[in-house]
Amino acid sequence: MAVNERIELGQLRAVLLRMGKKRGYGGTFKAVRKVGEAGEVASGASRLEEEMVALASVQNKDSVTVGEYLAARVEHGLPSKLKVAANNEYYAPEYALFRQYLGLPAIKGRPDCLPNMYALRHQIEHEFERIWATQSQFHDVMKDHGVKEEIRNAIFFQRPLKSPADKVGRCSLQTNLPRAPRAQIAAQNFRIEKQMADLRWGMGRRAEMLNDHQKAVIRELLNQQKELSFRKIYKELERAGCPGPEGKGLNMDRAALGGRDDLSGNTTLAAWRKLGLEDRWQELDEVTQIQVINFLADLGSPEQLDTDDWSCRFMGKNGRPRNFSDEFVAFMNELRMTDGFDRLSKMGFEGGRSSYSIKALKALTEWMIAPHWRETPETHRVDEEAAIRECYPESLATPAQGGRQSKLEPPPLTGNEVVDVALRQVRHTINMMIDDLGSVPAQIVVEMAREMKGGVTRRNDIEKQNKRFASERKKAAQSIEENGKTPTPARILRYQLWIEQGHQCPYCESNISLEQALSGAYTNFEHILPRTLTQIGRKRSELVLAHRECNDEKGNRTPYQAFGHDDRRWRIVEQRANALPKKSSRKTRLLLLKDFEGEALTDESIDEFADRQLHESSWLAKVTTQWLSSLGSDVYVSRGSLTAELRRRWGLDTVIPQVRFESGMPVVDEEGAEITPEEFEKFRLQWEGHRVTREMRTDRRPDKRIDHRHHLVDAIVTALTSRSLYQQYAKAWKVADEKQRHGRVDVKVELPMPILTIRDIALEAVRSVRISHKPDRYPDGRFFEATAYGIAQRLDERSGEKVDWLVSRKSLTDLAPEKKSIDVDKVRANISRIVGEAIRLHISNIFEKRVSKGMTPQQALREPIEFQGNILRKVRCFYSKADDCVRIEHSSRRGHHYKMLLNDGFAYMEVPCKEGILYGVPNLVRPSEAVGIKRAPESGDFIRFYKGDTVKNIKTGRVYTIKQILGDGGGKLILTPVTETKPADLLSAKWGRLKVGGRNIHLLRLCAE
Repeated sequence: MAVNERIELGQLRAVLLRMGKKRGYGGTFKAVRKVGEAGEVASGASRLEEEMVALASVQNKDSVTVGEYLAARVEHGLPSKLKVAANNEYYAPEYALFRQYLGLPAIKGRPDCLPNMYALRHQIEHEFERIWATQSQFHDVMKDHGVKEEIRNAIFFQRPLKSPADKVGRCSLQTNLPRAPRAQIAAQNFRIEKQMADLRWGMGRRAEMLNDHQKAVIRELLNQQKELSFRKIYKELERAGCPGPEGKGLNMDRAALGGRDDLSGNTTLAAWRKLGLEDRWQELDEVTQIQVINFLADLGSPEQLDTDDWSCRFMGKNGRPRNFSDEFVAFMNELRMTDGFDRLSKMGFEGGRSSYSIKALKALTEWMIAPHWRETPETHRVDEEAAIRECYPESLATPAQGGRQSKLEPPPLTGNEVVDVALRQVRHTINMMIDDLGSVPAQIVVEMAREMKGGVTRRNDIEKQNKRFASERKKAAQSIEENGKTPTPARILRYQLWIEQGHQCPYCESNISLEQALSGAYTNFEHILPRTLTQIGRKRSELVLAHRECNDEKGNRTPYQAFGHDDRRWRIVEQRANALPKKSSRKTRLLLLKDFEGEALTDESIDEFADRQLHESSWLAKVTTQWLSSLGSDVYVSRGSLTAELRRRWGLDTVIPQVRFESGMPVVDEEGAEITPEEFEKFRLQWEGHRVTREMRTDRRPDKRIDHRHHLVDAIVTALTSRSLYQQYAKAWKVADEKQRHGRVDVKVELPMPILTIRDIALEAVRSVRISHKPDRYPDGRFFEATAYGIAQRLDERSGEKVDWLVSRKSLTDLAPEKKSIDVDKVRANISRIVGEAIRLHISNIFEKRVSKGMTPQQALREPIEFQGNILRKVRCFYSKADDCVRIEHSSRRGHHYKMLLNDGFAYMEVPCKEGILYGVPNLVRPSEAVGIKRAPESGDFIRFYKGDTVKNIKTGRVYTIKQILGDGGGKLILTPVTETKPADLLSAKWGRLKVGGRNIHLLRLCAE
């Protein structure tokens, strides 16, 4: 014990390092408002303090250290860790006896449950002083001046945290200023004004602008609420004496053009209101308010404010400690003591960053509230683009003719590594195209990936949403499977709509059975509102599941237009709509919508639509446009919302399947079911956008994403998009719309075809494209797998001799994983791998008895199992033969120790080469061996194959990607066709997956990058 007796300096170093990792909780606990509300850390720290005081009394000492307390626990058979279980429930029958030894009563309700405990900073500091006082008597080096203070500071005090402000992207309008957090009041005001600028009374040519009084009322409401319903807007405008024109509602309240349920208000004020700090926030001056939001946006973790001296731990750009105002520190102290203090987004603030700086946001907002023009424009539009044109005209300037570049220069650094890497790849691609074309292209069209538009916070939100949706789909899939059907994405969506609708058809009094719901022969996905020019695709919020007959009867009309003339039928629709759950309130509104106003397709709206398709407004799009414009080309950043529709109508959705059939590769639908050549020919016309009979319809769609060449098809579509194309597209919708208004039914929108032979061109391009993957010839990574193993001998059934096996400790419950259907024989096999015959037989016997009594395998191993007076929680299990591992040795005061580590795969395969011909036995190189020579030039005496390399078989002419390097049989390569997107372990030989070894490796050649 370092507190009471001498230990060696090496052992002391280990003790101090452990203290540095477990230095105790240094924060201030929030006030407990109600009995039983204390958090886990506070209650755990209180329990530890209680038991340490009791132990000191038993041992007749003034106090004990945390280490002395843990030593006493170990003597009573308890763990030496304070935090013993993630769920704060660790079964320990010895704990009641330990409490009795301390003279304390057993814990009510849970006497055999050892709770998590937490050491406080002052307790660890006290232990440090005790250890230093004892050990300095035996080691003179500890008495040197300044040694104790230096080590103490290193253990208990973090270095000041550097601000990440210099990593933030620059404002596209004022490049010397950073982009503001969206939670800044300036960003909130700007977003509100953008919404205000879009509001109109009515739609189309008859739409009317809001007057200043109406805008002022709505603006005030938006600053008071996080979300503002249109019903509330109408009510408050009426109360304020400035209602809208009779018979007209607000355009954004309509569903036809992407309508919504409400407007977004000031989320920052709403967040302060929820935290109980709105009044306190309003008392701050503007500079402090800006500083608070910037600080919270840059804060890596709320735990950085755990200590009372947090304000001394942050550095500025100059590397010196930041000087915070007293008002700022006082407000932050109030905030961190609230129950809701957490990361910015978790407190309800809007995450991410705006496209502009605070200064630019203020200027744009002021202009939008009181617009003024330097020159009289043709139309007095008030929107973001007009504000930029008037406030920052220089940002819209294009390079002069003499300033054009022949090659694209490196992109500006944005401070976002993901964006910077993407832009560097764009530069590489553009410059390759310039070399191929021999000149700078006249026009560049860029389509942004959805994941790149919204920034890190938006991507995180999308990821959380996707996880929630995945969980819902998983439950639906289980229910479908339990009813004897194969769950597919289409069936899962059908099931979800069926459950949401309470098993009812929204348009008639007949129910829908589960069998009907899962079959396209009986039911259809039905768009509640007519599909319009601005609403292409399928949104679940606008879909219902209806009988095929009801869907056909409704046609391309709203429910009211189709059934409103029949009182009995309309009452059924109303009943169905009102029976939908609350979360489907938007769907309820759409079903009951009576005053639907179709899209007014005028020349003006068609031009506006075309402009909108080639004007992506995200920050990344603006950065990309400005940068690419330096070439002197016309640059458009497409929204990409119509790419899929154009691809289908031009017959390009079947290009990839056709080419795959030609080369003998499998084709599957989006549910993963294989499509046969006969099925392809049967449904091909539908997949190419042609009108077909009911017998030739299908819900299935080919999955183009299984083949890397689908990016080429998308690129062809993107390259052919232009303003004139979108104008033609909109006019085609207008013609179809006019035909419907004159009584024509089942009207097809005839879309423009930019090139009559577009499908043949795409087919030839896909057949001849050369695909290669960017290789990584300097792989970095870990040398060994993370798990450390021991060694034990096990009888080899073949040779009858004992051989060395790797062993690891596993929780008993891990032998029966928490799966819905776990095979009992699989659990028996896991138990058979336990090291030690006596303990293995004991666990096996108890397991069999419990299973025979009706317990599940998980329950049988979850219940405590006692062996030789101890409760078993972990057991040593055989893992694999100790063939491919490295022995790591170290020493401690307890003696000499070792552990076995498995190599983490291979860095590359090396094959002898002479005059371009491969020969001999491959040499497999480990990461630990490769690290010393990874940048050394390769000699001509061998060829190296890395994972990710593109190789060609010189005998068959087929091109592959190296997916894995295996060590069995002297070295083998796992190859998959260069076109395939799926991981190798999901592909079979039918998909072209190969395992190549021996002389077959000599047939491979690296393809040029």
